[in-house]
Amino acid sequence: MSEEKDEMIMVNHITLGEKVKLSRVALHLRQVDLASKAGCCMRDISNIEHDRILIVRISTVKKILDVLGIEAEGTAGGDLEQ
Repeated sequence: MSEEKDEMIMVNHITLGEKVKLSRVALHLRQVDLASKAGCCMRDISNIEHDRILIVRISTVKKILDVLGIEAEGTAGGDLEQ
C-alpha cells in the first residue's frame, strides 16, 4: 500500500473523499454548486474528493459535510471537533 493511501481517511471502507463525491453526485450538485452552498472554494471540494483532506481546514470540511448531510462525528477515527 502506498504512503498516500495510508493517509486517506476511510468511512465504511471508502475514503471520505469518495463519500463526499458520491453524496454530491447523488444530490445532483456540481463542485461549484457545493462550494457555493458551503461557502468555500471549488478547490476545497476537489482536494477533499481527491483525498487531500489534510490541506483543507476542519471548519471547511464540516461545512461541506453539513451541506451533504454527512455525519462528521466518527470521521477521521474520532471526532472532527478535535
